[in-house]
Amino acid sequence: MISTHGIRLQSIAVVVLSVSLAIHVRTQGYRTETSPSPQVRVDQLSAPATETDNVENNSAPERDTDLHILTYNTQFRDAAADLVAPGWPNTGRRARAIGQAIACYDLIALQEEFREDRRAQVIESAQTAGTHCGKPSQFVSGLPFTLVTGPTVHPITFSPFTATVEWTARGLYDTVLSAFGKSAHAASVTNSGLLLLSRYPVRHVDRYTFHHKAGFDAWAKKGVIHAVVCRDAASDSNDCLDVFATHLQAGALHQAPRLGQVQELARFIHTIRTASPDRPALVMGDFNINGASDPPDPAASQYLVLRDALSTADSGLVDLWASQPTASPGYTNSRRRKRIDYIFVAPRETFQSLSVNVNEFSVPTTTTPGEPSVSTVVSQTPHTARTFRFLSDHAGVEAHFVWRSPSTLLKSPIGTQRGSTN
Repeated sequence: MISTHGIRLQSIAVVVLSVSLAIHVRTQGYRTETSPSPQVRVDQLSAPATETDNVENNSAPERDTDLHILTYNTQFRDAAADLVAPGWPNTGRRARAIGQAIACYDLIALQEEFREDRRAQVIESAQTAGTHCGKPSQFVSGLPFTLVTGPTVHPITFSPFTATVEWTARGLYDTVLSAFGKSAHAASVTNSGLLLLSRYPVRHVDRYTFHHKAGFDAWAKKGVIHAVVCRDAASDSNDCLDVFATHLQAGALHQAPRLGQVQELARFIHTIRTASPDRPALVMGDFNINGASDPPDPAASQYLVLRDALSTADSGLVDLWASQPTASPGYTNSRRRKRIDYIFVAPRETFQSLSVNVNEFSVPTTTTPGEPSVSTVVSQTPHTARTFRFLSDHAGVEAHFVWRSPSTLLKSPIGTQRGSTN
């Protein structure tokens, strides 16, 4: 039986969240995507890459490619989340600083890009700064990056008033469900927060929305992106990468739905990889799982469940951090006490890792002409004002790979041996 005090607290939460959602007025309403069945249905989720995927039709390269990869949780949350639990400053200044900081990577997986205005500012800043990295564009537009977003809530032609009413109604519904432990039935009111930026052509995209969910995370359309990233527009299908980007359930009290998402992710990856077993694969993102065995029972560790599930999906997938010699613990969460952001890789002779590191993305203390001033990123609330040392509550995980071209592989001893056995 729920106490009167408990009901009062829940009522207060409903009012606060409803007001915050009502404030978050958008020029268009939203409807939720039709959810796929619990089985992975790639055929229904397939989609072309964005309009910036127009590419130059160059001949296939005859050289190996240096590939610098990043996964990074940027903590740009919707207004309701910021009201309930204030975090990093949700400002355009920070968004533009992050865009500049990530601009020279080749393949970037971002999480918590929930705010559409902040996401646009990150993208614009990365596109502008990315032209100064000494890396020529592969796209007709001349822009450095093509973009892929995760599962989303689509706009429809409702009026602003109708959109506000719909958001408020969904917020009330989801809050009540959360209060009674039924948040798995919540209706998504915001996007997945996933964004992939690639300097290389994206030939094909699949999206999947998780069915397991709980708490406030149930409000977001969390899931996974799969993108086929190719060396260039003329590449053979085997001269491409299977790239997966995801963000799993948060919260110490939500282990069961998080592990349910792990199994959904593994089934999705298995379905994709069965059709393309010879391509290298990357799986990266914020998994909200500590990369160490949980004492006193290591066999029950969420990390071991994650590792085993991914290796079942693809026997070659390994945790890159654990497979590379490094003295750093690799902590990436807000207090830098846990390793919860990962890059998993399916090692092939064509895709060799040279290094993996944690990048704190510290707030710069100096600026150059044309760059935003971010040396004093502080909370906008006067009574909680404080200086932030880093651009996000998470650290990023970066890796450097050599992506060997088919021609150089054939000339190598390994390639010669492989060719002679066929």
